[in-house]
Amino acid sequence: TLRVREGLTALSNMDVAAEAAAADGLKEVRFSTTPVMSTYLLAFVVGELDFIEARTSGKHNGRQIPCRVYTTPGKSAQGRFALDVAVQVLEYFADVFGIAYALPKLDQIAIGDFEAGAMENWGLVTYREVALLVDDASTSSRARQQVAYVVSHELAHQWFGNLVTMEWWSELWLNEGFATWVGTLAVDHVFPEYHVWTQFLVDDLQRALALDALRSSHPIQVPVRRSAEISQIFDAISYSKGASAIRMLSSYIGLDSFFRGVRAYLKKHQYANASTRDLWDALSEASGVDVTAFMAIWTGTIGYPILSVTELSGGSQIEVRQNRYLSAGSAADAEDQTLWWVPLRITTSDAPSQATDDVLSTRSATYNVSAEAQWYKLNRDTVGIYRVKYPPGAVANLATAVAAGKLDVNDRIGVIADAASLASSGHSNTTDFLTLLRAYRDETEFVVWQEIVLRLDALQSAWADEPTAIGQICALARSLYSPLAQRLGWDAASGEDSLASRLRALAIRAAGFAGDQAVIDEALRRVSAFFAGDRSVFNTDTLRAAFAVAVRAGGRAEFDQVKAYYLDPANPVDQQLAALSSLGFTTDTALLEELFVFALGDRVRNQDLHQAILAVNTHGSNRARL
Repeated sequence: TLRVREGLTALSNMDVAAEAAAADGLKEVRFSTTPVMSTYLLAFVVGELDFIEARTSGKHNGRQIPCRVYTTPGKSAQGRFALDVAVQVLEYFADVFGIAYALPKLDQIAIGDFEAGAMENWGLVTYREVALLVDDASTSSRARQQVAYVVSHELAHQWFGNLVTMEWWSELWLNEGFATWVGTLAVDHVFPEYHVWTQFLVDDLQRALALDALRSSHPIQVPVRRSAEISQIFDAISYSKGASAIRMLSSYIGLDSFFRGVRAYLKKHQYANASTRDLWDALSEASGVDVTAFMAIWTGTIGYPILSVTELSGGSQIEVRQNRYLSAGSAADAEDQTLWWVPLRITTSDAPSQATDDVLSTRSATYNVSAEAQWYKLNRDTVGIYRVKYPPGAVANLATAVAAGKLDVNDRIGVIADAASLASSGHSNTTDFLTLLRAYRDETEFVVWQEIVLRLDALQSAWADEPTAIGQICALARSLYSPLAQRLGWDAASGEDSLASRLRALAIRAAGFAGDQAVIDEALRRVSAFFAGDRSVFNTDTLRAAFAVAVRAGGRAEFDQVKAYYLDPANPVDQQLAALSSLGFTTDTALLEELFVFALGDRVRNQDLHQAILAVNTHGSNRARL
């Protein structure tokens, strides 16, 4: 029961059972009793709030669930997109999990100042505004997709985390890894045009592989002995590597078997606690495969392998050897004791849509491939958590296949990501990676270009203090990005999808940062026209790219204009943050010092401070000032 001032809205996990006037201008709000649940999920919200409401279809929940999105006054219309996602995803999860949503209602609320991005409080999910609100006219397609994902992720927790709660924080990945995977699955169900599983390879798998290649990484399932240690494991290992492990497992045993096991797990442990072993037992029974025997290695062991391929018998066989991969170079013997269970998924040009079910669980083994095949590739669809080092001839054959459009998009991402990582760690030569890049000149897919840009940005960062090398890298970058930017232009084509729009923005930013003067001049011209009142010069995606290029290439005028745009509360939250993050691209030392003072002042929320500082590290001369 809460006593609050009349005129305020009071919310909690459950619905309101009774509300009555109290003395001194207060009212008493009594909520229904919750089911048995963990105390960290308890929530109360009191404030001046607007809301919009809808109901689920009830098809899989057995009843229509009332759903609301609450906002500060005047912003409720911006909750419509998240509300539409929620009513669909609640029914989808009731279907795939085989258990109806447990509470009588679902409320979601956008909070201006909020430490976490979102929090899955049972029946009352809290979000930062940028993670829940969408302005149909102004929100970028990237931000809109992120809202769909965050809502899906938090609603997954209503089952995985709330209905069944981890035994202890060492099992955090059960909450976060699973919610990351099934949240992506839900977005793919509602918005197949987003191609989120392809984006998953860059946003989650590669992110996890980068962190887990450090000696300082930790296992997915990590011991937590003190409460102070809990916050340290909310990272890409628990979320992204955990989700990648589930993706690898579900691909191996099949989605039908996987969800049979998940349904049995949830039913057995609902309103109680469970462990990783409980999930493995349920999946083993459902699939007829001893999941525990091989997945315990992935959740309980730090790191992942590099698979080194050697061709034998004139190319009709390959030997595959596994060792621990470290971004700092080869692992010492003491660090290289783990033998992972590795699904190889070998595919060849003879049957590019098929993959073998070979599994490597020893240090090395030999496998047959067709000597007549034009190319072969391990890890079809980039499902496995590992890097692959091919012999030079195989790399050349894969480059030819990429250039000829013979590899699927997921495999094109995997090939370039592995090549870049191996060059960075010293397992191969940087020239090999740069040569392979030329095969991607005619690439058309946004996510492949996203991976390429990230890898070339990292290469530039590594050589930041070597002007000659930077000049050569930028020349290579222009040879890749400038034709793409020229082909796509600045203005949206009729009927193009969100990924095409994001590719245009990526090309503009990448070409501009590589020194394409035509792109720089056009960015400066359009930014000037934008602040003179012509808002038609940008769509919601190109604005962020143009701000970044203009601030980097411009001076005081562009910096002040973009800063003022950030400070204007009338602008959409995601576009304000785009402006704030662009300020860090300035190369003017005086403006950089001004940015530091501004970012640490009271006009930038603590939760957004990183947005202002992150870009500073991308420019060599600025890095030392951090």
